[in-house]
Amino acid sequence: MIERILRDLSSMGYRVAVAKHVHHGDFAVDVKGKDTWRYARAGAKVVAAVSAAKLFVARVLEGYPELDEVLGILAKDVDLVLMEGFRHMAGQRAGVHKIVVARSVEEAEELLQGLSGPVIGVYGDLRAASVGGVKVCGYGELLKAILGIVERVRSR
Repeated sequence: MIERILRDLSSMGYRVAVAKHVHHGDFAVDVKGKDTWRYARAGAKVVAAVSAAKLFVARVLEGYPELDEVLGILAKDVDLVLMEGFRHMAGQRAGVHKIVVARSVEEAEELLQGLSGPVIGVYGDLRAASVGGVKVCGYGELLKAILGIVERVRSR
């Protein structure tokens, strides 16, 4: 999902940063086939990987940084920051738009628990119109919603 959004937004001229939450402390970046490598090739202007031990672009940490610190590093000279993971950091954050990607209705329901809005939609082959009151969307609908958010923020 992130790669596809990156390719599409980059091809439209948007400058996009990506942050990936990594659950294990010791990770490699820019390794062929890994998410960070694929994101860069998909058009991200900035790619970050964040764990409790490391923030790639090489800063050693004692624990998780605050979300504002991560966004402050990533948001320079870009139009949009896409984040993969970060449920505990961003899940309750009202100003962070969320997309839930799930493989089943049950997984979507579990992922939606405890999230604050706005939730743009749920994505996945779920054969349901909505999950937990949130619309199940196709890729085109989600991309259109993201573009609308970016344009509203730009026009402020």
